[in-house]
Amino acid sequence: MSRKSLTAILLAVCVAVLSTKESIRSEVARALNWYPQSAPSSNQIEVGFSPNAGAEELVVKAIATAKKSILVGAYSFTSKPIVQGLIDAKKRGVDVRAVLDKSNLTNKSGTAAANLLVNGDIPTRIDSEHPIHHNKIMVIDGVHIETGSFNYSAAAANKNAENALVIWNDPELAKIYADNWASHWEHSAWYRSTF
Repeated sequence: MSRKSLTAILLAVCVAVLSTKESIRSEVARALNWYPQSAPSSNQIEVGFSPNAGAEELVVKAIATAKKSILVGAYSFTSKPIVQGLIDAKKRGVDVRAVLDKSNLTNKSGTAAANLLVNGDIPTRIDSEHPIHHNKIMVIDGVHIETGSFNYSAAAANKNAENALVIWNDPELAKIYADNWASHWEHSAWYRSTF
């Protein structure tokens, strides 16, 4: 059998399988698109990846769902869409508070982002107690958690291999994250805007 014939047969089999199996077709589409997607769980879980594969969009989506509160714990903090999402949440009456790593004091983009938060009336503190405050978390409305390796930065969105994970509707897990966040809030110092 020639290579051309074998390729044609394999292609025909793939087309037949994909055309008859909706679940396989949707899985292939998800794999090719890499946009935020649901994963099997008793709670709804969504994941996004980067570079340019849905991680930043998923974080912004999670912020947009907030009705009461968002607790932010961040290392690198330079993503304009995420900063704007948090400011917009504050404007619609959501209690937004942030704990950032001390590197944001010396990183020009991080300082600018922290200034935007503070100037948007978002209480912001800097965690200098640890060598690195490496958290990348949000607790939303006390029931949803966003976490993963994804730094809230342009580099994470556009260059790095990262992941973001949102666990929807898990108040018990959200409380564990919120309690840990609160321990960092307590030992962190207030950030004052530099402009």
